[in-house]
Amino acid sequence: MRSKFLRCVGELGDILQASHSYEAETDLYQRILEIEPLAEPVYRGLMHCLIALGRHAEALQVYQRCEEVLSTLLRAQPSAPTRELYASIPKR
Repeated sequence: MRSKFLRCVGELGDILQASHSYEAETDLYQRILEIEPLAEPVYRGLMHCLIALGRHAEALQVYQRCEEVLSTLLRAQPSAPTRELYASIPKR
């Protein structure tokens, strides 16, 4: 059930991204993370949206939240794609 739910979220996110509806996509991902805080692909999607909106500081905070949640709950670190996205965010 969880994987089906996350697959549907991903498909909806793809539709919103294709239409450049980044604000709506951001809202979607934020709500999903309230329900499923371990969904690392959702953190990445949210970071992509925030970067597209020029909200780099918020994207950095999302990464930090992801890192904290994964570390605390799973004793794991974000995956390579998530770390690479984080490294690509302009830091001022």
